[in-house]
Amino acid sequence: MRSILSSIFALAAAGVVQADGWSPSPDITELDQGEWAGGFVGIAYGHFSGDVDLSQGAAPSLPLEHSTFATGFGGYSWQTGRVVYGVEVAFSAVDQPFENGAGTNRLSEMVDASARLGVASEDLMLYGLIGASQSTFEALGPSGQTEAEAAGYRLGFGAAYRLSDNFSVGAQFMHREFQDVDYDPLAAPANISSDSFSLRAAFHF
Repeated sequence: MRSILSSIFALAAAGVVQADGWSPSPDITELDQGEWAGGFVGIAYGHFSGDVDLSQGAAPSLPLEHSTFATGFGGYSWQTGRVVYGVEVAFSAVDQPFENGAGTNRLSEMVDASARLGVASEDLMLYGLIGASQSTFEALGPSGQTEAEAAGYRLGFGAAYRLSDNFSVGAQFMHREFQDVDYDPLAAPANISSDSFSLRAAFHF
């Protein structure tokens, strides 16, 4: 009898709840947090600026001419709740020239590898990056025209907006530092600082 009465009271309570239109609030884990996990590839187009120090601070730095660049990138992301983390590699076709009084020099062909950490809210993700960067540095020094590989680091931040399950667009700011680049045995190592801003589009799979 007691079990029958308990069942009747439970059914009555359920009916009251339904009649009043009240329902328990959903578990926060069930809220839409976006779906950013998986692989991605994309392209970017942006603007470069910066400066080059060829004298270890003994003379004013030389400005890199403002220039545009195109990038192809790809990577993979994992997602835990709202936290999105992953890796990204990129190749940029860059041509950043500068004048040192003897001729035109340039920074070109940039390769990056970065770790990425972000926070997602439905279709929007905000993230930061940190990683390694390598570029080809060409300069006219005391030994003549030389070429060296400049290795350094990059860090930045960006935002991405999901247009659909497979496509997103975004924007990204990046700062790079290349220190002690030995481009000429008869010259002091060069220090290079560069900033970039780009618009991005990605395909997710």
